[in-house]
Amino acid sequence: MTPDQRALQLAQRVRALPEITMRARWAREQLERMPARETLDVLRSARDCAVGRCPAFPEAWLAIGLALSEPAGEALRQRLLENARAEGALELEALLGQANPVDDPRAAKLPDFGRGRPPTLGERKSLARTRDRELLSRVLRDPHPDVMHILLDNPRLTEVDVLRAASARPVAGEVLREIFLSARWIIRASVQAALVLNPDCPRDVALFLVPQLSRGDARRALDVAGLDAMVISSCRSVVRGGMRH
Repeated sequence: MTPDQRALQLAQRVRALPEITMRARWAREQLERMPARETLDVLRSARDCAVGRCPAFPEAWLAIGLALSEPAGEALRQRLLENARAEGALELEALLGQANPVDDPRAAKLPDFGRGRPPTLGERKSLARTRDRELLSRVLRDPHPDVMHILLDNPRLTEVDVLRAASARPVAGEVLREIFLSARWIIRASVQAALVLNPDCPRDVALFLVPQLSRGDARRALDVAGLDAMVISSCRSVVRGGMRH
């Protein structure tokens, strides 16, 4: 079976699964069973087909992105990264390397919780579980990814809240990565677009999300100052050859 055939088989089977968590877990299990070199070829084929909007591939590419980005996929990701470096596969190396933009120091500023002193990380994690809407609006600006991780599971959180966090600037790249890893929110097209259009978004996250964009959102990205060059290139490919509208 060629890499293109293997990638197509993977994409079709992933798409047949009902929800994103299951898709990511199954994709990771399949990739872990392949030899590293074969896996890189499959990734390359899946990426090209996803950007080209071949049926089933955009959804599968998102599942692969989560599979490689979740803690359970770290060993697989590192193994593939080492092989990509050995082969000189620069685009895959960039994708697998989890490179972040240089964080603006202002992104580390704590929000004012009105306590007269900076709250501890433990206190901020507790605040992320609050049902108080006013407090939630402040927690949304917290620069620590562990706080965002807890906040994203808060039942009082709305899509508007998540869009505010995904669009914020300056913001720590790892905070945006937590939004990407949230199965509850990353399936929403508006959240996907907000992350890609944010120059502070880690490059690998944006590259896994670009194929999910509408052509209109991909076209908007071309005018956003500061976006990573590889992200811009992928958006141009979507604009030129996208199959969905």
